[in-house]
Amino acid sequence: MGFIGILNALLALLFPFWPWEPFLLYPLVLEFYARQAKHRAEVPRRELTQKLVLVVTVFAAVFSGLGHSLGLIQALDTLLLGGDGICNALPAPDGGHVWCVTMSLHILLMVIMGYYFVYVAASPERLLPGGANYTKVFYERAALFFVVGGISQILPYLGQMVLDPSRIGSVLSSPGFYSGRSVTPGATEFLEPVVWISYGIYAAIQAAGAEDPAQYTEIV
Repeated sequence: MGFIGILNALLALLFPFWPWEPFLLYPLVLEFYARQAKHRAEVPRRELTQKLVLVVTVFAAVFSGLGHSLGLIQALDTLLLGGDGICNALPAPDGGHVWCVTMSLHILLMVIMGYYFVYVAASPERLLPGGANYTKVFYERAALFFVVGGISQILPYLGQMVLDPSRIGSVLSSPGFYSGRSVTPGATEFLEPVVWISYGIYAAIQAAGAEDPAQYTEIV
């Protein structure tokens, strides 16, 4: 078994244990604490909001950047060379190639976004910039993570639904494509990115309405 085979075996082992239910609740938990911060005095509010910035940034860097890099070579094999790529770790539910392509796009988008967060997290000045409105920083980073993460995760499901609309009900009621668990139906795996995208849009609106100190601009 070569290096790619080891990566595929590792991914095949991890997929059934993916915590979809906690991930579905993740943005709601962040928003709960963001609202808690609004009702605190200035110093405790700033401290809690800083922690939220750290959580969303470091999680995105590790989960999206480092974690999804396990499938990057396989994704590029599919997108650039037309190979089976990630389908060797997570076979297509219909045996077709569209699943391989959409899964590869998911991985590529997550890795690109994830390494932006790695870049941000690598510097204390970028991670927690001095003079910033941390409420605005939190919502800006949450918007980026949840919109990109949600769109990329829903692509494989949309691909299967577009291929055969008559199977939408079956897709949503059967064990999820990713986890293969009967306790985690496709509806859960489909709803999670819908929640992420919705929260990402909400976060973008909140960021746009937050006061922006003149001396600070989010690094891009």
